Amino acid sequence: MFKVHKQIKGMLFFPQISPFSPTSTVVVIWYVIILAILLIQLFFIPMKASFTLILSEGFSMYFLRIIPAIAFSIEILLKFNTGYYEEGQIVMDRNKIIRTYLKTTFWIDLTATTSILAN
Repeated sequence: MFKVHKQIKGMLFFPQISPFSPTSTVVVIWYVIILAILLIQLFFIPMKASFTLILSEGFSMYFLRIIPAIAFSIEILLKFNTGYYEEGQIVMDRNKIIRTYLKTTFWIDLTATTSILAN
């Protein structure tokens, strides 16, 4: 019983997962996915605002609202666990990663994600 509780507790906080390198395959693939989502948004939002486009509610709902909101929320979580470069060296200390992310682009990411969620 105690062993199962300890495993569940470890799974909730993920202390055993080391931070990702900024050049790891997972991070690079994720950035390509985010780029694709941004390109879809870049094309369809101005088109929808400028013209009377008849899009099915399913397409509009999933590709312009739900998928970007989920992806950008995951992006925030991923950035809390991705190392960064400082003076040519990769920083992989989770506390420094979190502090630096909160001081730099976290608020921009949070604003963009909440604006998509509110839309």
